[in-house]
Amino acid sequence: MDEWIDRGRAAVERWRDDQRLRAVQRLPLVQVRVREQVALPASAATIWSLVGDTGNDAAVVGPSHVRTFVVPGTPAGAVGELRCTVLRRPDGSWAGHLLQVVERVEGVRFAGRALSLGFRHLETVTVADGLLTWEAAVETQQPVAAQVQALVQRNVAGHVARIAAVLDGDAPAEDTVPFVTSCDDRSALVDVEVSVSADLRIPVDVAWAHVRAARSVALESADPTATSFTVPGSPQAEPGELVCVIAATSDGGRAATFQQVVGQEAGRSVVSRSLSVVAEHAWERELRVEPIPGGARVTYRVRVPVHRRQAAATRATWTADAQRYLGAIESALVAAA
Repeated sequence: MDEWIDRGRAAVERWRDDQRLRAVQRLPLVQVRVREQVALPASAATIWSLVGDTGNDAAVVGPSHVRTFVVPGTPAGAVGELRCTVLRRPDGSWAGHLLQVVERVEGVRFAGRALSLGFRHLETVTVADGLLTWEAAVETQQPVAAQVQALVQRNVAGHVARIAAVLDGDAPAEDTVPFVTSCDDRSALVDVEVSVSADLRIPVDVAWAHVRAARSVALESADPTATSFTVPGSPQAEPGELVCVIAATSDGGRAATFQQVVGQEAGRSVVSRSLSVVAEHAWERELRVEPIPGGARVTYRVRVPVHRRQAAATRATWTADAQRYLGAIESALVAAA
């Protein structure tokens, strides 16, 4: 009985959140602009090396920077490049911010469109005559325009200040990580466990190859356009591998989330742990392949620590994800057979 009550409450909360979001999205958009300019005691080439190269993003972002990489399959160093900057939130979880290059004049100007927000956000960086100019143009709803402008102003000013500090030989200034997550619920946690299996008429090694591939992780997403891949520079097909999933968000943006392989039994089982949720709620998922007469059994098993009132909704969500994943794996394997 309690489970059905919790499930009903969760459904009502989701509906209310959706209605609030839709109400905001219906409001007319306004554009806010921010511009910071500073003279720097360095050559244009030195300044450009800090703003135009993904390898130097730590100088721009600050101490929360984990890594920056070019999304595989996009043109590095050219228009169309999709750049992902990974930040560590105060609770230790990771946030991925996507920026698509829309203009690039080597050594002079770089313009990128942020994709991880539900509105248009364009940043342009120009290096000329010893000056660094950082501009941002953001579309948002009128009621929150002032807050958005203050946030963008702080971020842009922080970028410029950190670059100046690096060129002066100082340590980068402390940064402010956007989208900090927190959980206000202080009630005890319970482990929600979901296990779903599918029996497939295919060889075990074929099933394992599909299950173990990083590109298959996106199949559990409700977004049919979601993609997943091994993060460039991380181990591949072994413990320690980092997998990035890029999927649409409810507000129209694109989110990058991360998980890490923490255990593997070659040919049979791979265990991954989320890096992108509040640490106390990080899930752990096992994908297991076992031989059965005439084929292979694929099992999707996940454990998620949540507060009791969220247990029913969490179980329903992960059960749907597991069923979606197994159905997609089966379809892919049947098609490839």
